[in-house]
Amino acid sequence: MNRVLKEANKQTIDSDEIRVIATAKLDGLAAVYREDGLLATRGEDSWE
Repeated sequence: MNRVLKEANKQTIDSDEIRVIATAKLDGLAAVYREDGLLATRGEDSWE
């Protein structure tokens, strides 16, 4: 989280606007960084 906040500060992003949601998986984290700038997790074999 400290790395996220540090980079947000560099980019003049308000840290109050940052929301991190992570779900642990047995094989790690299943996610994709979408073109619209969102990090999406996979559910039902599709990217939400």
